[in-house]
Amino acid sequence: MTQNSAGGDEQGDLKTANNGLTPSLSPPDPVAIPVAIAFTTQLDGEHYEAVPNHQPIKIGTRSSILKSIPAHHTLSVEELVRKLGL
Repeated sequence: MTQNSAGGDEQGDLKTANNGLTPSLSPPDPVAIPVAIAFTTQLDGEHYEAVPNHQPIKIGTRSSILKSIPAHHTLSVEELVRKLGL
């Protein structure tokens, strides 16, 4: 072990500077991002809808979702939009 000019050993100072942690050279594991977010309701019977987790959502997909949900609850699209305050 070698000593630095402050009187401490270099190896000890390195551990203190890194809070005792050894740096990792390998990249972290990637975080999985869901492709879709699933919604399920039990209100008026079970209904399941998967909404894509990206933007923008394609017009046809958005239209399909906006028709499927009110149809399950026997509402019109306009009534659902009004209930949601959109």
